[in-house]
Formats: sequence, structure tokens, C-alpha cells
Amino acid sequence: MYDMKYALEEFLGKEIYGCKFLGTRLNLNPNTFSLCHEAQVGDQVLGKIEELCPENYYEALRILIERNKRKDAPCRKCDKGWSYIYEFSKINYITVCTSQYCNSRCVYCRSHFGEMDEGYDPIPYLTVFHEKELFSKDCFFDWGGGEPTLNQWFEKTVQWLNECGYYQRINTNGILYSDETELALKSGNTELRISVDSGSKECFCFMKGHNAYEQVWDHIHNYCKASDKVYVKYNVCNYNSDFREIEIFIERCKKCGVKHLIIDAEVSSYQPIKNAGPFYFSYKEFKAVHYLERLAKKEGFDVLISGYAFSVRAEFNESGNLILPQEYFDNLDYEICSHGVKVQTFPSILYMTEYIKQKKNPVVVWGGGYVGKNCINMLKTKGVLVESVIDKNMVLQGSKIQGVSVSLPQEYFSSHVDSQIILTGKYWKEMLGEINQYQYSSCAIYYMPECYYESEKNNI
Repeated sequence: MYDMKYALEEFLGKEIYGCKFLGTRLNLNPNTFSLCHEAQVGDQVLGKIEELCPENYYEALRILIERNKRKDAPCRKCDKGWSYIYEFSKINYITVCTSQYCNSRCVYCRSHFGEMDEGYDPIPYLTVFHEKELFSKDCFFDWGGGEPTLNQWFEKTVQWLNECGYYQRINTNGILYSDETELALKSGNTELRISVDSGSKECFCFMKGHNAYEQVWDHIHNYCKASDKVYVKYNVCNYNSDFREIEIFIERCKKCGVKHLIIDAEVSSYQPIKNAGPFYFSYKEFKAVHYLERLAKKEGFDVLISGYAFSVRAEFNESGNLILPQEYFDNLDYEICSHGVKVQTFPSILYMTEYIKQKKNPVVVWGGGYVGKNCINMLKTKGVLVESVIDKNMVLQGSKIQGVSVSLPQEYFSSHVDSQIILTGKYWKEMLGEINQYQYSSCAIYYMPECYYESEKNNI
């Protein structure tokens, strides 16, 4: 039963600095529990997951409130914070993300590099709060990760939450079918979100990094037979913005009985800051999201606009609902991409190397450091030979890295055309800028985060 000791009595009726999340939100992360995941301040970790209990949760909040008295406190940097009179509220929103491992390799996602055996049983941690009535009756449980259906306790936890009467939102890639999710959908207090981000099988395989196209659509069809609360998302970026791709997507949704569509944008490309890639939200993508909305509404779908990307330059209708931007905002960094050279990325090293082999142009790795060496080694395992290494470090000139000769950028660009250049390391944007300065436009440029070059398991 609820105990007043959890109410942070010393602050009741007093002015504190905080936000709506304080005391009302709990995130179950792979190794920690936290208050929020706000981008402006980072993950506000409250403790290790094995230490999670009501006493430690509310003690961590007490410490956070004390810290927020200082003007340099982390929460002070967030625009969601303000001073207000504290009143105790029960927890009403919980994210359940017990693992970062995923069996999908979505091209825009970097949250799938955890170990396959990661994860833990959430029920023991949740039960204590539930028994002490610290969750509100309408507490919302939001599943994510990583891929939640891979957790060995997922089915049991979904069942337990459903029996307790809590509302769940399950975000899944749809590769695995969950019987307990189907039962929870039938109960009416669960919704399901699946990002498909494509229409055709070819585009799906590139966007998701795997070939479970028909499997995922079959699962969507079966889930839709259990409930109307199945939401299918289309995350628009420069790799899936062709109108025909959108038309095929709408056709598949109709065939599977989908009622709700979510229109989103690749979040790093749709931002107020200048963007150099490898994801772009150009005028083509602007037209694509509007075409998707028009076509979906014409076909009778309920359409939601995602706040994940579009809230950064939010526009609202007369009812106060978020709508798609009505004016195109060009945020391409023309200082870096001044000659029209743009970067391409891939869902895995395998996709990149197969693409490179098809083009057959000379392959160049820019960067002779640790990442560049790993890149060369990984390419060799996939049967791709590197012709040259580009590096501005004069010490490396005349040497060889992994058996490959090193050249200065200007020397290479003056004597070679139509190369395939792989940018490595954290200074890839500066490298891209130099390519434009040299007006070396007859090339293909690729970028993959360095973690892709470190282990074979990341490149399936």
C-alpha cells in the first residue's frame, strides 16, 4: 500500500526546479534506471538497474531536486524545466528498454550493437512499485530498445502488465511474432508500432538491413486481425522518398488491414542545424511526406505526424494537432556540399561492399588512423581491395598502411577520377568539405560509423 514516505515530504508545497517527468517517469535501461532521455541534457541516470526499488528511486529524485537548486545543474540546461510548487504524483510513464541488441539493421539506427544475451526480467523491479501502488492506474508502459521481443522475459512481462490492466505500447520491428502481444492487443489496452519505412522488397532490405519483408507484412496482417491498434510507420529519408515506393507501401497497408499510419522523418536530417548527411531531407523528401499524407488520407487511413522529428520545427492546425511542415526548410550545409557531392551510407558493411563491387571504380580510404586500418581490414574480408589511403598527415607520406600506399588529398585528386572514397573517423565532415574545395565531383563518397568496422557481428 502507498506510503507517504515516498512523497518527498520535505518538498511538498514548496517551490522546486524540475519538470513534468520528475517523480512521474521511470526508464528501465539495459544497465541503469533513469528519469528522462532528453537530448538536451542526456540520459538522466538515477542508479544501476540492480539497485532499483522505490526507496532508491525516490532518494535519487530527492538528490536531483537538491542539485537543481544550483544554476549549473544538468536540468537547468533543458527547456522543459521550470520552477513550480511540488505536489506528489504517482508514476504514469515507464519505458522498458532492457537491451540494445536488435535483429534488424535499420540504416538510420545505431542502437543495435548490444550483446545478443543482454536483457533482464523487468517484473521483479516493477512488482515492488505495483504492490505499493506507486504506479497510477493509467500508467503507460512503452516498450523499446533494441528489439524488445528478443528479451526472454518479454512474453511473460507483457502478460503480467496486461493482467494488471496497464496500457502498453510495443515498438517492434515485427520480425518475430509475439503471441502475448496478440492477446494483449485483443484485450484493448495495448497498441503496436512497427516501422516498415518502405514499400518494395528491395527498398525494405536496404532500409532494414535484412530480407524478412514478407515475414514482417504477414505478422502485421495477423496483428491487424487481433486489433485496430496497429500503427505502421514510414520514416522518410533520401533512401525511400520515391513516390512509387510510397504507393506500394499504401497498397501493402490496405491489403493487411492497417488502419493507422505514422509519418516520420529521419531525425538527424530534419533538424534546424546545418546538415551534411549521410541522411538528407531535401525538397524531394518534403514533397514525399506530403504525398504520403495525401494518399493515405485519400485511402481512408488515420494519419499521425510524429513529433520525434517534426516537433523541432513544429507546426499545428487549428485543433492544436501537430501537422507536416507547410514550408520547405533547406538545411543542407552548402559550405561542405558546395559542389553537389553528397555522402551515402548503408545498413551494413555487406551492403556497402556489394555496392562497391558493382561500381568497380577504384576504392580509396580517407584516414590512416585506427578506424581507417579497421576499415581496410574489414573490406579485405569482404573481397574489396583498397587502391590508396588518403591522409593529410605528412608523417605518413611515402609509407604504407596495411600494405596500401598513402597519398596527400590534393595529390590523389589531381591524378585520379571516378573513385569511390570511404570517409573514416570522426572528422568525415571536414574530409567531405575538402573534396568540395578541390571540386572533385566525379566520385562516390561513403561513410559508416566506426563501430561497423570493429566486429563481424555488426555486418550481417
